[in-house]
Amino acid sequence: MELVETEVSYWESALDRGIAPNFEELRRFGKLCKSVKRGLLRNGLVS
Repeated sequence: MELVETEVSYWESALDRGIAPNFEELRRFGKLCKSVKRGLLRNGLVS
């Protein structure tokens, strides 16, 4: 979860400075979120 939170904080800051993510960066963020979700499911932390 810290990885996702760090990434969100980074992009909030970047957006405040007028820097928008490109499609590759959005794809990587989605992949990160899917991986975190799989780990949480595997460990029984979410249903």
